[in-house]
Amino acid sequence: MLNKYSIHAQIPALDYQRAKKFYVDTLGLKMVRENQDQTVGLFESANGTLAEIYQRADIKADHTIAGWFVDNIEAEVNELKSKGIVFEEYDEPGFRTINSIAKTGPNSRCAWFKDTEGNHLVITERKED
Repeated sequence: MLNKYSIHAQIPALDYQRAKKFYVDTLGLKMVRENQDQTVGLFESANGTLAEIYQRADIKADHTIAGWFVDNIEAEVNELKSKGIVFEEYDEPGFRTINSIAKTGPNSRCAWFKDTEGNHLVITERKED
């Protein structure tokens, strides 16, 4: 079964070189491997988790496609904002961000942002009961 293997994200990029710079320079992921024509790359985050970013001329994801669990969401939001990241702000019935962070459950909070390609990403803080 698949539960014995790690899982990774597949992230489309309208401009692969621009996306590569964002994921490495802004988010701090490490590029592990890249194909010869530099249109597909494998990027590593903590604990061996991976994201494969690939050139795609005509589409971006219009939903959240990848995320990170963080220990301190305020610190991460502030650090990413200092690097120019603009977080999504929501004000809907029953769902609202305050300083870019939304309460998403009794013990969880999330903050969403977009990459350079318009893909939605999320950081999530979960506290134990």
